[in-house]
Amino acid sequence: MKTQINFWNDKPSLEYEVETIKEAIELAIKENADLWNADLRNADLRNADLRNANLRNADLRNANLWNADLWNADLRNANLRNADLRNADLRNADLRNADLRNADIAILSTVHQKYDVRMVNNIIKIGCECHTVSKWVKFTNREVLEMDGKDGLRWWKEYKPVIIPLAKLHIKKLKELAKPKEAK
Repeated sequence: MKTQINFWNDKPSLEYEVETIKEAIELAIKENADLWNADLRNADLRNADLRNANLRNADLRNANLWNADLWNADLRNANLRNADLRNADLRNADLRNADLRNADIAILSTVHQKYDVRMVNNIIKIGCECHTVSKWVKFTNREVLEMDGKDGLRWWKEYKPVIIPLAKLHIKKLKELAKPKEAK
């Protein structure tokens, strides 16, 4: 079966004799194809090997990138709105000016941590607790203790100084994206 990768500009489509868009993208990357401006809306790219991919300006809205390997990928100016980036390897990925609104992105997720920390827009989910950033900032030690006991409180005291600034930076970037661009 032929699968096409389409682009937003006048660039011709890429065609591969494969079953899925995931296979086509992985093959294109292996062949060093330039995926700049690729139209990958709604693509199912779970577990895809996208290392070193040039996905600059790519439209990845609503794409499922769960567990995708995006190590060293160029995602500058990519549209990642509503993308599922849970467990994606974003090490060394260039996300400058990427639109991450509503993207499900882990801000702290490691094997050795007690909790996964996820953020979507203004909401932080730590373990099973899901609250706004401002609410997390205001939680007292007693409230955190009631959530998950002494271990939870100890963990929160250690990671709050990392999580809150990251969350505030994320919110700041979302606000910048929401501002209309000035005409030149």
